[in-house]
Amino acid sequence: GGVAALVGPSLKHLRLLYHMLFKGGQFKVLKTATGWKVPKYTDPEDVARIREWEPGPALIPKRMVAGNVSWEDVKEEIPTSVRLTNGWTIYFFSFESEPPRGVFWHLAWLDEEHPRAKVWLSEVRARLMSVKGYLIWSATPESATATFYGLQSRANRPDMKDKVPYKQTKFFQIFS
Repeated sequence: GGVAALVGPSLKHLRLLYHMLFKGGQFKVLKTATGWKVPKYTDPEDVARIREWEPGPALIPKRMVAGNVSWEDVKEEIPTSVRLTNGWTIYFFSFESEPPRGVFWHLAWLDEEHPRAKVWLSEVRARLMSVKGYLIWSATPESATATFYGLQSRANRPDMKDKVPYKQTKFFQIFS
C-alpha cells in the first residue's frame, strides 16, 4: 500500500490522467513472442505489423479499484481520489491549486510543465523524503521551464549519480 499524488496543469487535464490509468484503449499494443509491447512508429518491424496493433488494456484494471471513485466533477470525469484493492490511494491535484501540506506520499507524478511547478516540486520533495518515495515528471519539454530543465540536468550529471534519489521504474509496476 501507499499514497500517490498525481498533479496535472488543470482540472480537465486530470481527466486525461484518469483515462490513461483506468480506461482501456489509450495506447496500442502488439503481441510478440514473449508477450505484449507498445509498438513504435520508429521501429520498421512494428510498422510492418501495424494491422496487428490492438487497443491496450487499462494500466490499472477495474478489479483493482476498491469501491467507488471520488469525483471533483462526475459528469466531466474529473477525479479526486481512487482507492485500490492493494492498499494504494491515488489523489489527483491541479498545479493551479495549493499543494497539500503535512501529508506523506510514496509516489508523486507531475504531468506536464506549468509555471507553478516550482511551488509544487518544493512541496512534493518534502512529502516524498520521509518515506523515500518516487517522483515521476512526464512532459514534452515544449516550454522548457527552468524547474523542469534544472531537475533533468541535475539527474543526468555523472557527479550527481549517487546524490540524486531518483530511480527509473515502470509506473504500472508500482501499483501491481
